[in-house]
Amino acid sequence: MAISKIGSNATGFGSDLTITDGDLLFATAAKGVCLGVTSNTDSNTIDDYEEGTWTGAFQLGSGSVTINSSFNTGQYIKIGHLVYFNIHCRVSAVSSPSGKFDITGLPFNFGDNGASRCRVSLSVWAYIAGSGLTAGDSFQAMGTEDTDEITIHKGNKGETNYFNHIGSHITTDTEFSVTGVYTGTI
Repeated sequence: MAISKIGSNATGFGSDLTITDGDLLFATAAKGVCLGVTSNTDSNTIDDYEEGTWTGAFQLGSGSVTINSSFNTGQYIKIGHLVYFNIHCRVSAVSSPSGKFDITGLPFNFGDNGASRCRVSLSVWAYIAGSGLTAGDSFQAMGTEDTDEITIHKGNKGETNYFNHIGSHITTDTEFSVTGVYTGTI
């Protein structure tokens, strides 16, 4: 391996650099890894990576829903401003739930993109026993800017107003699995 000095503060390697034991650490928090680029700019530097768990909760327009504490922990990976997440929640008790239905407690707030709605791509699976939902119903979600919450909506292709509040459909033993990606606060 050839090591050479490039400029006043840079070192160049003439071949691959292999670290056999330990981590690669940056002494300055604002530094990161530039992949496949010819210049070191903020827009092409990976300067943030994190993974962990988060605790989900439900919020309704009115009434209450209690999540089974064995089914309220999700996982996430954050790379730059993108947050990849999942959670599987199971309801253990309800008290007159109705109106808007939110999943809260996401690991990072949704970014403010100036369009009054957040970019979120996700998959929602739900099991709602005795809920009155019919075949053809589907679920969509929207993040709320500068918050850690996702509003879950129900749609039925036969309705002219595709989004409806689903709080009144939540019953004991309802389950939600939500997996997605969103842009976190920049």
